[in-house]
Amino acid sequence: MKSRKLFGFLLLCMLCILTIGAVSVSAASKKIKLKATTTEATHNYVNIDIFFSGKDTDIEKIEYKKGKTTKTADKYWKKATPVTYFYYSDNSKKTESYFMVEENGNYSVRVVLKSGKKYVKTIKIKNILPKTERSNYDAAITEISGPDSKGDYTITVNYYSMLTLDPKEVLDKKPGDIIEVGNRGKAKILEIYTMDSSYYYTEKQDEVVPESCVILLPEDPKSFYNITSKDQDTYYAYNDYKFGLIQNYSWNNFVACIAYDEPEEYREEMYDIVYKDVKLKVNKDTVIRPAYYDHEKYGYNGMEINIEKFLKLRNSLDLQQKEKIYITSANFSCWIYEAYDNETGKFTDYVSEISEIYSP
Repeated sequence: MKSRKLFGFLLLCMLCILTIGAVSVSAASKKIKLKATTTEATHNYVNIDIFFSGKDTDIEKIEYKKGKTTKTADKYWKKATPVTYFYYSDNSKKTESYFMVEENGNYSVRVVLKSGKKYVKTIKIKNILPKTERSNYDAAITEISGPDSKGDYTITVNYYSMLTLDPKEVLDKKPGDIIEVGNRGKAKILEIYTMDSSYYYTEKQDEVVPESCVILLPEDPKSFYNITSKDQDTYYAYNDYKFGLIQNYSWNNFVACIAYDEPEEYREEMYDIVYKDVKLKVNKDTVIRPAYYDHEKYGYNGMEINIEKFLKLRNSLDLQQKEKIYITSANFSCWIYEAYDNETGKFTDYVSEISEIYSP
């Protein structure tokens, strides 16, 4: 009888421990709320908003990783990515932050407090559509023909990649040194600058350091800029064929810019063609998203038109003014997403979405 009572007592203790543990985990997870900025099907990235019930001054770090986990110990978070920006909102009484994902799957977030307490929460993302390698590049529609007997239009597309150099090819170089710039040829370093307190490139340097603006002169400017006419020659003559390499914000490469001496929002980056004259089909189901439209009239969640509406707008400035939807020049700069067939597991030559790239 005593042994039964002892066993019952031990069983009760175990249940209490398990219950306390379950409550602890549940309470911990409730301190974090994760929310995707959109649950609609999209080809683009999705932002995941983080809300933590606590002040930012109490937080040691916030980090995330792909995969589902409830573990809070450091050994499970060695390869986590830090979330560097977070702030306390007086309106929500929470600390808010976010991170961006480009693939479907589970994502776990860990919040570590200065007190040593750790909290974990997981969210599942499943609304990012498959996309081709080409869709990662900026595209320009050079021609639209049709409709054919099916009502399909054919677009001709060039895909472009920003001209960049790896830092190891540029750092520590000095004026007079020669740099190979992609497939365009060689260029000589003329001057090197870093930013002053007003964020202008005026501080002259003896060698390339991180955050430098490197001024170069191509050995063969006409070949480098693909100049084939006098008009183009005049266009580039204003800066004597010089251009700049400016390290981007993520510090992973140097970006080639023609207007190197302008603030970032006005610089003219240089691009190379990656895919030329690609033929794709556009039909009534293709969604086209213009970048320029009246937000007060159409809202801020983006607007969608079909190919027929797009062509009408493209060919009439008056209609653009009337509709308050504005289509840019003939070379419609955009991202193009090809349709994916779930049954075959392959991409088709039809386009599911054309999204115009906003440029200030």
